[in-house]
Amino acid sequence: MFTEQHVELARRKEYLIAQVGRDRETIVALGARLERPFALADKAVEAGHYVKAHPWIAVATAASAGILGRRHLWRAVGWSWALFRTWRVVSPWLRAGLK
Repeated sequence: MFTEQHVELARRKEYLIAQVGRDRETIVALGARLERPFALADKAVEAGHYVKAHPWIAVATAASAGILGRRHLWRAVGWSWALFRTWRVVSPWLRAGLK
């Protein structure tokens, strides 16, 4: 009933199905590795939209760079970043205490 050609097609089909399964696992593994970079890219796009909606941020940054100079600007950025991180840690405690 089955010719040699039918048997060969069935084997080829089984091989391709197995290959698709392996490829699917590879894609899932690659997607898991790229999840964090994609999340960072999404945050960067959100930041760009925020700056576009609030152009005074770009003006203030440019003015700060011009006034402070390169070395002092990086020091100010470091202090600002540390202050921001501290605020993110402390603000929930302060808000909980005010309720």
